[in-house]
Amino acid sequence: MQAAVEMAHRWRLNEVLARYRVGTGELADQLGYVPQSVSKLKAKDTMPRIDGDTLAAICTAINKILREKGISDTITPGDLIEYVFDD
Repeated sequence: MQAAVEMAHRWRLNEVLARYRVGTGELADQLGYVPQSVSKLKAKDTMPRIDGDTLAAICTAINKILREKGISDTITPGDLIEYVFDD
């Protein structure tokens, strides 16, 4: 019998925002959130309990900010979530 593999969902919002120099306030404005809410999302190491609509909204907001900065990269949910397996 195989042992169960532990899996965690690593939340990478902070890394993505840092890579593209997107500020908490910028993202909060695009989402219609207060900056403290975005700060709490950024501070998470594991994926927070958010629904698909919220995840899509975060990606859309980041992509809009990137376009305004002249950056053509596209952020998808896969950029924000990393699956980490523990042996």
